[in-house]
Amino acid sequence: MFLMLSGSLLSHTLSLCLALVFQLAWLDSFPLRGVTREQRAPEGLVLITGAGSLGLLALTRPLTAVAVATPFAVHGIYLLTRGKPGEKKKLQILALVTFGVASLLLIWQWALGGSPFRNLYTLFWSYDRLGFGADIGVTESGHNLYWAFQNTRFNLGAGSHDFFGWPYLSWLFIPFGLIVLCPKRDGKLVLAVIRKFGHRLRYVLARVLVVRPTLLLRGVAVIGHL
Repeated sequence: MFLMLSGSLLSHTLSLCLALVFQLAWLDSFPLRGVTREQRAPEGLVLITGAGSLGLLALTRPLTAVAVATPFAVHGIYLLTRGKPGEKKKLQILALVTFGVASLLLIWQWALGGSPFRNLYTLFWSYDRLGFGADIGVTESGHNLYWAFQNTRFNLGAGSHDFFGWPYLSWLFIPFGLIVLCPKRDGKLVLAVIRKFGHRLRYVLARVLVVRPTLLLRGVAVIGHL
């Protein structure tokens, strides 16, 4: 209930939580070779929790789940080809649980819209579709690069106040976080998550710099490093 109310009954805060849980679970489940991690919970529980979180993220904001999972999928392909048998088995379990939970979205869309692949937004707002064009978006001219740029400016301006809650200082730790995380494998995986959970792909250019899950981890990393 707290996660719902803190996001004004929207899915943003819950999606942030699910994305972070998945990323942390992945990094704990597939550590660097020769690196030992302090295991505070059973390995299977960590793996299932991470997979379930990614599946729930797919139910909450599907495109966000794709954006968050993409760099980890690349890492997973590498592990499937060169990883140990135990790592491959964990990847199979993670994929099975993730897709099992995420498949509930198709059932939901079929039950409400008559097709598992129907965009339910279009049942109420025909303009609420992916892409650019005159018939997409709320403006008379449709969604285009101009409005993408304007939305980017608005989001960055809001982020300078909202992120960490410091007016005009919310980006203060980002450069230091980049310095700390970039040389590390775990940091590179997390930094590869370059998208905040926008539910409309047509805003990709408008929000490409608003990467709050990544920025939050950068800030936490630099604070811990200091």
